[in-house]
Amino acid sequence: MRKLLAASVLLFASVGAFAHTSGSSFLALRAEGDSRVHAEWDFDIRDLHQSLQLDEDGDGALTWAEILAARPAIESLVLTRTQLRSAGGACTVASTDVPAIAEHGDGSYLRFIATFACPPGPLALDHSGWIAFDPGHRALLEFQAADGTRAQAILGGSASRWEATESRAAHLARFLIEGMRHLITGYDHLAFLGVLLLALARRRRSDESSSLPQMLRRAFAVITAFTLAHSLTLALAATGYVRIPSQPVEVAIALSVMIAALLNISRGAAAHGWKLAFAFGLVHGLGFAGALAELASGRIDLLALAAFNVGIETAQVAISAAAVPLIWWLFRGLRSERVGVPLASVSVACVAAVWVGSRLAA
Repeated sequence: MRKLLAASVLLFASVGAFAHTSGSSFLALRAEGDSRVHAEWDFDIRDLHQSLQLDEDGDGALTWAEILAARPAIESLVLTRTQLRSAGGACTVASTDVPAIAEHGDGSYLRFIATFACPPGPLALDHSGWIAFDPGHRALLEFQAADGTRAQAILGGSASRWEATESRAAHLARFLIEGMRHLITGYDHLAFLGVLLLALARRRRSDESSSLPQMLRRAFAVITAFTLAHSLTLALAATGYVRIPSQPVEVAIALSVMIAALLNISRGAAAHGWKLAFAFGLVHGLGFAGALAELASGRIDLLALAAFNVGIETAQVAISAAAVPLIWWLFRGLRSERVGVPLASVSVACVAAVWVGSRLAA
């Protein structure tokens, strides 16, 4: 039992100190007639600097002069890692413009502006060059056809290619998979869910015990409350009705993990249950919407948003279905519950405190 208890503590304490560290980019393509495409691609300056070492004098401060000096290298890098073509063949660069600075929720991005000449036929985009460099990289694409219709897509992982003729099912599958990935790689969200489920093992009295079915029912109430709350704010933020800078949201998420973990020290932690899940779930929904809120300035496809949310819930239910029986089994004994739950919770709280500090300093 001691080994199992130690393993459970390590499980909850082994969460990395930072979440969502991979790069991202934002691509806006606009067809201008049958053969020309205007492109504005925003890339995280930190990603470009990592690839090209833009800080030539090494003083730690990147200047606009250094960016302009590296313009040929930046253009070469972008055009090498991102391929635009049509059914008739590869697109060629007709002209480029001076780069610009674009602000997104998580900082400054460098905007690469170009016009392409493309053979007739539906467009296709290959973003795999960036994924090969950074497997966690995600690109948010908005395409406007010559007739004004719009299409949106998330490029990343195995779905690094996009075609204008993509089916509706494939389009929604992108957002479904991205929702699942977002939860699985969102260590702060997983930590919060973990401490909420861990609280269900707490006993108010020494003669009290819970069966696995009872714990599963309580877990269902917690997960439902969390789902309703973050679905609400996810929808409001992703559609542009609520706009909050990313830093305070990320700090609040880290605080929610720390507070929920510390509350688990109390024997009455299980009583907080769905109330705590709903209250802090509102904050986590803003975090889920962080990247999607940038897409098309709030003009996100509502079905795509729903698919993204379903992906989150699918991953959440799957993880909870595996975690609840494990938590019940590890802490079903009085001694392991009295010692193990507080110890595991304090471990998570310490990690969350690191998150709070790092995000405040960002």
